[in-house]
Amino acid sequence: MRRRRTALALGLSAVSVAAGCVLGFGAYLLRDIPTLRMSDFVDLSAASLVYASDGTLIGRFAGHGDRRPLHSLQAAGKNIPLAFIAAEDKDFYRHVGIDPAAIVRSAIDDIRHGAIRSGGSTITQQTVKLAMFPRQERTLRRKLQEMALALELEQRQTKPQILLEYLNAIYFGRMNGVPVYGIESAALHVFGRRAQDVTAAQAALLAAIPNNPSFFSLRFHPDQVRKRQIRILSKMRELKFLSSREYAAAISAPVLSEVRHDAALLAPYESKTPFILAQVSRLAPQMIAESERIPLEQARDQLESGGCRIYTSIDRELQARVANVLHSSGFPPPITYTVRGRFGAHIVRRAEEEAGLVLLQNRSARILALAGGRNYARNQVNHTLTRRQAGSSLKPLVVYGPALEQGIITPGSIVDDIFREYPDPYATNGVWTPQNWDRKYHGLMTVRDALMQSYNLPAIELLSDMGPQTGARFAWQLGLSGIEREDANSLGLAIGGTHGGVSPLELASAYATLPAGGVYTEPSLIDRIDDAFGNPIYERRARPRRVFSTNTAALLTTMLEQVIKSPYGTAHNLHALQNLGDVAGKTGTTDDNRDAWFVGYTPQYTMSAWVGYDIPHALLTTPPYHESMRATKLFGQIMEPLIARRRDQFAFPAAIRPYRICTKSGQLASPLCKAVNETETDYFPVSSAPTDVCRDHQLVMTVRVAGKRYLATELTPPEDIRTEILFNRPPVAIDPRRTHAAPTDLSESLPTQSDPRGGAPLTDIQRNSTTVTPPPPSP
Repeated sequence: MRRRRTALALGLSAVSVAAGCVLGFGAYLLRDIPTLRMSDFVDLSAASLVYASDGTLIGRFAGHGDRRPLHSLQAAGKNIPLAFIAAEDKDFYRHVGIDPAAIVRSAIDDIRHGAIRSGGSTITQQTVKLAMFPRQERTLRRKLQEMALALELEQRQTKPQILLEYLNAIYFGRMNGVPVYGIESAALHVFGRRAQDVTAAQAALLAAIPNNPSFFSLRFHPDQVRKRQIRILSKMRELKFLSSREYAAAISAPVLSEVRHDAALLAPYESKTPFILAQVSRLAPQMIAESERIPLEQARDQLESGGCRIYTSIDRELQARVANVLHSSGFPPPITYTVRGRFGAHIVRRAEEEAGLVLLQNRSARILALAGGRNYARNQVNHTLTRRQAGSSLKPLVVYGPALEQGIITPGSIVDDIFREYPDPYATNGVWTPQNWDRKYHGLMTVRDALMQSYNLPAIELLSDMGPQTGARFAWQLGLSGIEREDANSLGLAIGGTHGGVSPLELASAYATLPAGGVYTEPSLIDRIDDAFGNPIYERRARPRRVFSTNTAALLTTMLEQVIKSPYGTAHNLHALQNLGDVAGKTGTTDDNRDAWFVGYTPQYTMSAWVGYDIPHALLTTPPYHESMRATKLFGQIMEPLIARRRDQFAFPAAIRPYRICTKSGQLASPLCKAVNETETDYFPVSSAPTDVCRDHQLVMTVRVAGKRYLATELTPPEDIRTEILFNRPPVAIDPRRTHAAPTDLSESLPTQSDPRGGAPLTDIQRNSTTVTPPPPSP
């Protein structure tokens, strides 16, 4: 008896010690168990939503996965909950959060394989794991903590709540490039329908995937998914979730043929306007980080899965028009080009002509519509943000606007378009000899005409007089931050030949300064950001700054109107728009016609358009394509209904008045100037209006001897004498080696020599003009 008591005591002691060891070891494993917070189980996977200015939903983020949480278990329908219970946890409604029998089976399996393997987890445990242990590590410590928290969760939430959170959080793998979380997103990606609308067969197919999304992949292993679906349907019949008739119908349903295979839901966004969401994803995290005073990475997480509401400035009607025009415009077919591969082989590739468009509201600089490219699925480059050389579209901003602002010129000032050379340490011969686009030199003209016809030489000479540093300074004030410091020392800035570049968005906002009266405002896409509960995070506050005076902005606008209105203007193909309302703008092309630009504006709106390739390649010029017209054509197609609907006119300062001037002297036009049609109406501030009448157009008698014009003399045969109106042009030196560089207006200039046959000239040449009281201005 004593021996038995001793043995029993020893046995009880051993059990106590073992139990103590187990409890102690368990306590050790649970010592750093995380606190169960219900906030971790609320809206586990809320997508951030993006809205147009009218409150219409235009997209949702899926940067960390496409997440569309259901707000009630009823929204999952009948079939989804039953399919997942059959697949994952048949005793879900009977256990207390853990399944002891399953745990024992799992433990035996773990011992057999010498490692912690999957299995034995209830839906409650999986929900805890998804919310509290996102790293999914497989250790005994994590398993015990998961079990303890599952028991606690069962005490704090109802079964329907737990099942809903599980269905919202489960991972289905990547579908169409998107990481998909939650049953609602999976149902839409796989079948194109809401979770509540799927059939029993479809629900079982969806329930087959989360167990191992890589292995049960509809893209790579559809047969394996089908086999598991059949097992789940059998389990549903065994559990009485399906009748024999329902089971037979589900087993025979051609469920794999019902899977959608299009890529309508594109990573990382779901939207018909993915370029807008791409831009929002670039801007919003910085706004959230600064407003909330949190790290940028945390702000990105909040944007992508925190249920934010982002309200943009996008006008849904204008955005739809931009998309339709871009889709229907006659772009040329793709080009082919070759690149050299790793081992010297030539690889043939294709490239499409691309486009970038931005439409702004002038005074607010709010972005109303944009198109970053022609097709986001094929090319994700956002061309509204891509910086490139802008060609002549920079001239108004870095040459003519600054020169007007500083009082160096007026629109009627005279410039001489003649051959010039400039020092260039990088050139082979040490000089730069720029040319016009037509390879000609046109002589004397007004600043207005030089800009209208986009001649390079007058712009370069003006920037040389003013200093390229001044042009660069104005560019930076206008938000053209891509213009580099090196460009501030280069006359190439005058014609857009820059080391840095500008984007369509930057160029649009810079031009919007002009119809806004000379006031620049940084462009914006996002008006407001709210959190998931409607609390404001960010609200846009514009910070306008004056760059040009009201007079400068108005004068430059009259010059840019001529680019469209005049038959000689580079955008005359848009002149019909001016019958509908006021329009101004400027074209731009780069070397070898690699880029075509047009930036145009009305009193209310500014639009910039770029067309080109993502590789260095000239735009196609074969009929029916014309490289310099494609950007202007896009502007016309998009803006015409907007201009026709509003019929706005530019505001004009009272201090500016029109004067009829001579286009050769810049002085008030005389009858002789008008007789040879060398006049135009130009605008001047009253304080700097011209006061001289042109005396340089003169009526003279001439004669031609051996094809050369001379002044007729008293010895000139009367029958050879001609009476002509010619201009007394300032002398210009012509290099005998470059006679082709003589300005074209020399042919209509007063001759400086008399008839070689002798005699006194019949015409008394007046070499100086006389200042007079100006007559009333004429239109």
